[in-house]
Amino acid sequence: TNVAETSVTIPGIKYVIDSGKVKCRVYKPGEAFEMLKVMKISKAQAAQRAGRAGRETSGNCYRLYTEEEYKKFDDHTVPEILRCNLSSVLLHLTALGIKNCIDFDFMDKPSIESIKSGLSFLEELQALQKINDFQFELTTLGKQMVNFPLEPQFSRILVASSEMGCSEEILSIISLLYVEKIFFVPQFKKEVATEVHKKFVSSEGDLIMLLKVFRAFKANNGNMQWANDNFISHREMKTALQVRQQLSSLFQKQGLNKQSCGNNTEAVRKCLAVGLFKNIAVLQKDGFYKTIHSQKEVYIHPSSCLFNSKPEVVIYTDLIQTTKCYMKNVSVIDLGWVNQEIR
Repeated sequence: TNVAETSVTIPGIKYVIDSGKVKCRVYKPGEAFEMLKVMKISKAQAAQRAGRAGRETSGNCYRLYTEEEYKKFDDHTVPEILRCNLSSVLLHLTALGIKNCIDFDFMDKPSIESIKSGLSFLEELQALQKINDFQFELTTLGKQMVNFPLEPQFSRILVASSEMGCSEEILSIISLLYVEKIFFVPQFKKEVATEVHKKFVSSEGDLIMLLKVFRAFKANNGNMQWANDNFISHREMKTALQVRQQLSSLFQKQGLNKQSCGNNTEAVRKCLAVGLFKNIAVLQKDGFYKTIHSQKEVYIHPSSCLFNSKPEVVIYTDLIQTTKCYMKNVSVIDLGWVNQEIR
C-alpha cells in the first residue's frame, strides 16, 4: 500500500515484491469527475519500495518489470494537489479567511481550471457563496461542513441528514466508507462466504447493504464470533464504530438533530443524492451506464450487490479504472429526487 511504501517500518521484512503499479486518485476538472486509476509508479516510489526490505537487516526486492520499463518511469511522483479534486482544500482555505483561492501562493500551484472546478462544486454544494468573480466566503452550511474531517460531498450529506431525519443511518454508512473493506472471502471458503454475505444483500444497493451489516453487528453487540461466522472483518467494524463515535460527537457539537428513519431506507438514499448529485449514472440501451455530468461510459463493479441487476438510475461514491471504468458503492435512486437546478 502507499502507507507501507513510505510511512511504516515492519520488523523482520527481508523480501519485497514490487509490481511497478500504484492505485491513485486522478481528477479531470474539465469532465468534473475523479477516479481511482492503476498507474505506473515513479523511480522515487520504486526506491522507496525497495527500501522496505532490509531496514533492519539485509534484504531483497523483486521487481516485476524490466529495466527498460524502469527507465521510462517518471523521476518523481506528481504531487497529490496537482491530480486530485481540490474542493476539500479550497473549503478549508476559505474557512481560514482566504477569500481569493485562485491567487493563493500554493507550493505546487494547481491549474486555474482545477481551482475553478473545485470552487464551482462547493457552490453547488451550497458551502460557498460568491462575493465577486474571484472571491468567495463560507455560507452557514459551509461553516458546519468544514468541521467534519470528510470530503465535502459527505459533509454535505451528513448535515442534510439532520433535516431529512436519517442522521443515525448516514453516520453509520459514512463511517463504513472510511474504513477498509469489511467483507472478507477466505481462499478455500469462497462459496460459503459468498452465500453467507447474501443475507445482507439489498436491492437498493451497496450502501444500504453496508447499513444492514452495521445494524446486525450492533444487534450482536460487536461480537467477534458473529463477525467471523459472517465473514465480516471485526477489526474494520470496530474501527468504523470509533469513526462513527467521532463524527457523532462533532455532529452534536454543531447543534444538529440526531434521528433515525428506521426502515425507511428511501430517506437514506434521498439524502445520499444530496451530496452525490455529480455521481449519477443512467442505464443505456446497450447495457452500460453513462454519467450525467461527464457523459462517461461506466459499469457497475463486479463486487457490487447490484452487479447482476440493471437499475435505471444509480449513484456511486467512486470510479475505478481497470479494464473498464467501474462504479463502486452503487445505490439505486430516482432521478426525480435530484433538484433540476443542481443537475
